[in-house]
Amino acid sequence: MKVLVPAKINTLLYLLHKREDGYHELYSHFVPISLYDSLEIIPQNQSGITLEVDGMDFEEGLQNNLVFRAAELFQEHSSNPFGMSIILKKNIPVGAGLGGGSADAAATLHVLNQLHQNPFSRKELQDLALNLGADVPFFIDPEPSEVRGIGDVIRPLKHYPLLPLLILKPSFSISTAEAFQECIPRRMKVPMKIVNDEELVRNLENRFEYTLFKKYPELKELKNQCLEHGALGASVSGSGSALFALFRTESEQMEAARKLKRISLTEIFPCKMLKKHIYDGL
Repeated sequence: MKVLVPAKINTLLYLLHKREDGYHELYSHFVPISLYDSLEIIPQNQSGITLEVDGMDFEEGLQNNLVFRAAELFQEHSSNPFGMSIILKKNIPVGAGLGGGSADAAATLHVLNQLHQNPFSRKELQDLALNLGADVPFFIDPEPSEVRGIGDVIRPLKHYPLLPLLILKPSFSISTAEAFQECIPRRMKVPMKIVNDEELVRNLENRFEYTLFKKYPELKELKNQCLEHGALGASVSGSGSALFALFRTESEQMEAARKLKRISLTEIFPCKMLKKHIYDGL
């Protein structure tokens, strides 16, 4: 079975406080977007897991990859041992705050569940996913959602405004651990329900920006360039280093992409916010 795996953006991201267990309590809006990796899983008669990755280099070995760990986790909780060959093609930038690794892990759990006649419910898959990372449960059934806790409390947001956007990935990446270590939590007022484009743009917020812009001033400059070229709003996604810029129309989105490509070496990905992503086989 072969599926597309979406990235996500955080239109809101508040770090509220550090918990006793060392994790940060957060409040965020996660939105899947049409920037995809592809994942193929082929059942094998022999036991074991093989993983082939195209588009990404691994310094720590494939066994530390979240897809490999997700497959192992599913095997551990399955009543019947089985083998598989996994082919992952990366297109979502790494170290960008777009959730690519988390998405790939969740898709692995989802596909394996389908291939084995759905032994786990959605909630059970999300509980498994939390063992792999805070962002992973969201990608089990990705749709615009309010996310609380450490990523384990998920509530779908119906009628969320959806706009065309550009993803801009600078030449550098930022580790999640580094961003969390330097970001200062702050109690913030949770916004009322966002139901239109104006409310979405007005409430764009990412607490990481306050420290990331000091350390990486080129990120702030990139955000300003997006606004100068017609974006309704722009923000860092997750812990960076990617930014997203929202536009009213696709024509304004593509015109801004053309202009920004002429003045920046940044990778630019035109895409859209998704109402829902379903892991249909290709």
